[in-house]
Amino acid sequence: MFTKKSKSIDSNQINEKIKKHFLVSMPEDFFKFWSFCSSLNPLNPKASLNEVDILLVGPFDIIDGKLNDETLDQTDPNVLLCYYRFFYDVPELQTVLRDPKSNFHIGYFRDSPSEMPSMVVSNDPDKSCLINPLGDNLFSGLLAHCEDLARRKSDKKIVTEKLIGKIKSFAEKNNISLTNDEMKRRKKKIVTKSFHGAGIVVPFEKDVGYRPLPESDQNLRKLLKKLIDLPEEDRQRSKSYESLKEIVNLTNLANDECDFGMTLELGIDLFCFGHEFFNRLIIFLLGTAYELLDRQEFGTIIEAHIGNRKNEKLMKFNLRNNLTSSTSS
Repeated sequence: MFTKKSKSIDSNQINEKIKKHFLVSMPEDFFKFWSFCSSLNPLNPKASLNEVDILLVGPFDIIDGKLNDETLDQTDPNVLLCYYRFFYDVPELQTVLRDPKSNFHIGYFRDSPSEMPSMVVSNDPDKSCLINPLGDNLFSGLLAHCEDLARRKSDKKIVTEKLIGKIKSFAEKNNISLTNDEMKRRKKKIVTKSFHGAGIVVPFEKDVGYRPLPESDQNLRKLLKKLIDLPEEDRQRSKSYESLKEIVNLTNLANDECDFGMTLELGIDLFCFGHEFFNRLIIFLLGTAYELLDRQEFGTIIEAHIGNRKNEKLMKFNLRNNLTSSTSS
């Protein structure tokens, strides 16, 4: 693997590139995390967490130089938007760490592209669409992951405990909070859990901004499964499809009364259900919701993702000749 001596970086310049190509800006802890990993392995910061099966990916590749200006400028923008985007990664989730031996990954979760992330989360698409909140920032998120790893895997106990100590020491010296106060504040703003479990947050005041779907999560899953279990040619003529259309019509009415969160919830649920039959409807619902919520960048991301979404759970792309690939590296 190519390595180089760690050097100081211009965070403003890096952020401009990330904003241009990934449509969001990175928080301060993102750059402090690079400094932390550089202190662990100056020659190859991206591989500094190998002992706990974590690799720095995604926007870290811009810092590292793997995604240089030539590659960024010559690659299809839609391919870049899918770079290290896994099968169940909603637009709100941006992967920055992954297990190179599996599809488990950790990333930032933000409710609006104009806001900094409200938390760091994890997902394993080989298991489910569920998003697991870990912490306010990459340090508290990695800390939570390491503590869980130490409990679950005895062979990782020593190395994870050493890393836990290093995380706490670096955080203390650099005034990085590990208390997860922001994640607790966000929890109070959640209007509904949605299929991925991390919840959605929309402007909600005086009962305006969100209304619940007419079906529970459990019943909606049953409806969607019943629909896709039918032969493809029979789906759009089925009672299940009519029931789904009725729910979609209700979201249109909700939008007329500024309850945009209902459309967002249904779009997220269909995306997390993960069947290609719903792709066009997902783009319509989420495109509409993100437009109404002034989150247009997320609408651009979901179009790119659906356009490149594969049945495989790994949605990471190699940028060779601007072609997408579902193979990992």
